[in-house]
Amino acid sequence: MTQVELLQLFTYTTWANHRVLETCATLPIEDLKRDFRAGHRSIFETLLHLFGAERIWFERWQGQPPQPFPKEGDYGSIAELADAWQAVELQRGDWLAGLSDENMTTPITYKNLQGQEFTQPLQSLMLHVVNHSTHHRGQVVAILRALGVPPPNTDYIHFLRTAA
Repeated sequence: MTQVELLQLFTYTTWANHRVLETCATLPIEDLKRDFRAGHRSIFETLLHLFGAERIWFERWQGQPPQPFPKEGDYGSIAELADAWQAVELQRGDWLAGLSDENMTTPITYKNLQGQEFTQPLQSLMLHVVNHSTHHRGQVVAILRALGVPPPNTDYIHFLRTAA
């Protein structure tokens, strides 16, 4: 994939994350934290996982030691989580914009959370993050439906049709 294509996928990911966060911000805290035995139990825990994963992967790509996954007590509301997430998105967007097509095939060596070391091309790791985010947003959407809350449309094609 090219840098432009990957940048578009991350623009989509950010757009879709924001749509889900906006919907979740309308829910009472009891619904956000209710255990649905889906995703990472609750909407809030699933969103924390999604944010933590995006942050950790971005840190790995830059060769930084990753911060630990956020815990529920780290953010008291969707608004606090969204603010922290936006800071990561802005940094990531600036970093991605500075990459070239040649950077996409650069091998990145990192350790997973169990300490195992792996080396894979940057573009593969980036595609993983986009796919991982889509997967967990889908879990949040399923929980929203279970709550009777109309979920936002986060389809990629909807992004292409409306975000331009």
